[in-house]
Amino acid sequence: MPTQDEPTMPSTRSGSRTSMRGLKIVLVPLFLTLSSSIAAAQSPMPQVAPGSPIQTLTLSECLQQAFQLQPRIAVQRASLAAAEDGLKSVEDLKVPVLLDPELPVRRRQSCLGVTAASAALEQVERETTYAVTRTYTTVLYAREQEQVARAIVERLSAVQDAAKRQLDAGARDVTSGDVNRATVYLRLAQSKQVQARQGVQRALAALKEAIGFNQDVQLDVPSGRLPVPNVKLDRMEIVSNALVRRSEITRASIFEQVACLEIEAQASRNLNKRVDTF
Repeated sequence: MPTQDEPTMPSTRSGSRTSMRGLKIVLVPLFLTLSSSIAAAQSPMPQVAPGSPIQTLTLSECLQQAFQLQPRIAVQRASLAAAEDGLKSVEDLKVPVLLDPELPVRRRQSCLGVTAASAALEQVERETTYAVTRTYTTVLYAREQEQVARAIVERLSAVQDAAKRQLDAGARDVTSGDVNRATVYLRLAQSKQVQARQGVQRALAALKEAIGFNQDVQLDVPSGRLPVPNVKLDRMEIVSNALVRRSEITRASIFEQVACLEIEAQASRNLNKRVDTF
């Protein structure tokens, strides 16, 4: 029967319960994160047709292809061409102003329409440039993530192997809990590696969409690191450039001018009064 001087068993049980509780606190979030990572890694990936040649393009080549293949740019170019044809048709009209007092106003409106179509084309080209550049750098970023994940997997694999060898050799400072923790960390790193590998494929699919390629085209970019821009920002310079270069502001201003010209055209029509004599 244990005496008061020997409270060894209760303290041992309490310590084991505390260690198990702490182990659960550490492992449960890791298992939850691992499960979500595996579920994300098992999501469907974009499919490409096998056997098609791989096109390796730099950023400048991607931008050049996008300006040729992007449907949005083609649509705006067609709109600009239609606006120019409309302006030419109005200018070619040989009608006296006395017969059609609205004609000078319509010509000015057609000129503004060409300006608005040109601004819309410039906006789409700028948005396409941004989309291609962003997705291109996303590919580089995802590749760097994959490299980091691969290095972590290699280090954790070495740690797990070393822990197993020490446990099998009977080392006193290594327990099965240490091996299990190393295994959990290794599986989590492996899932992140799979996510990074799939992230590269998704970024390439987004780049193909930004360029205007079909999804069956196999696209790749040269290996390299993320660019480090050396830009010194100035708030007033940014605002002034935005006011000058934002095509939405130009188009809004043109819409206002067209509306004012429409009022002028209607007023010129009303000035042509007729008086019935009978």
